[in-house]
Amino acid sequence: MAKFLNTQGLSEWIPRMIKEAEREVVILAPYIQTSELLYKALKNADDRGVEVLVVYREEKLNDFEKEKLLSIKNLNLFHHPNLHAKCYMNEKHIIVASMNMYEYSEKNNREMGILIIREDYGTVQRSLNYSFGNDEILEHELLLEDVIQEIKEIVNGSYLERPSRETTEEGFEFEILKTSQELIEDMCFRLSETFVHKRFVMKEINGDYFPFCKNFIDHLDLIVDYKRFIFKFNYPESRLREIHSRFIPNYDEFIIPNFKLYWNRFDDPIYLYTDKKSRSWNDSKSIHDNHELIKHGFEELRVFLRQFI
Repeated sequence: MAKFLNTQGLSEWIPRMIKEAEREVVILAPYIQTSELLYKALKNADDRGVEVLVVYREEKLNDFEKEKLLSIKNLNLFHHPNLHAKCYMNEKHIIVASMNMYEYSEKNNREMGILIIREDYGTVQRSLNYSFGNDEILEHELLLEDVIQEIKEIVNGSYLERPSRETTEEGFEFEILKTSQELIEDMCFRLSETFVHKRFVMKEINGDYFPFCKNFIDHLDLIVDYKRFIFKFNYPESRLREIHSRFIPNYDEFIIPNFKLYWNRFDDPIYLYTDKKSRSWNDSKSIHDNHELIKHGFEELRVFLRQFI
């Protein structure tokens, strides 16, 4: 989950992080003097449509370097009066280090830093399996929360010197700077838009938060996890045993198109997982962005369950 980097490692990983960015890059560096390699990585990211946020220390960027950065259309340029932190971030990695984005530092200084692997954090929450009892993963998530919160406070306290083209047209928003709770709020909003007459809210489960809809299907509440959808029954035990006994003879894991269905014990929830072998899912997006497939799958589930309930 974390890796130590010396000067050589930082010199390799900072441009690599920019090259591997899919949508967004955040750079906090008080002193900036971009090497040819770093500047080329930023220009290539710009060509791919990657949105870049750079914060430097006020009055510590010369005119030549500023002009280079301003030539990058998708770059938001900020300055901060007393920035000393150095941090580099994309969707999958965060580097917290001593090194500025400075060519001299790459070649001459003894630097060190930590590469933090973000796992699935930016996609919208970890699995419920991880939430329950895995202290190591929980500590990792809390570390990410602290780093992201500090970056947000630094950005909030900075002066926006030049907005990017996208910021000018659509407003300033960086997904990778959202906390897990903010990501859940966004998901609740999107799900409520998809299922227009159903309201999703954040629900706390063992100290974590998930999108939740009460009575999504009659007598079934829905919890939306990162990789699955969880339907919990609101029936007394005797009724659940009766329903489950009728369900089992008709059980087929693939009864719902594009999903895999599991309901093992009568007192378990129903779990719907995406069927990885189905070509219908858009792999370039979160599963929660495939709205029509999800709506169709949930309707198929509702119809299927009617014969037992």
